[in-house]
Amino acid sequence: MARNLAPPDPLARVRTLLEQLNLTTAARRLADLLAQAETTQPAYSAFLQQILEAEDGARWERPQNRLESPVQAVGRVPALARAGGRHCRSARR
Repeated sequence: MARNLAPPDPLARVRTLLEQLNLTTAARRLADLLAQAETTQPAYSAFLQQILEAEDGARWERPQNRLESPVQAVGRVPALARAGGRHCRSARR
């Protein structure tokens, strides 16, 4: 009896490598980037540049989005302040 196994996802290994290299945006957007490349047919170097620019843009946007998002910890006192400021520079002045 032969099993009817579905062929493995050909991009699974590429996604895994991207994730291991901490290129999470590139891994997440890989299918879209490849679909775009199929229609525009860029040179390999241009395609690689598109992938890296997508990752770079996302890395730049993440901290910007964190700065603009509302603070989740309103009313929470930092641990050093609770400790009586023993480790806080302003408490030593």
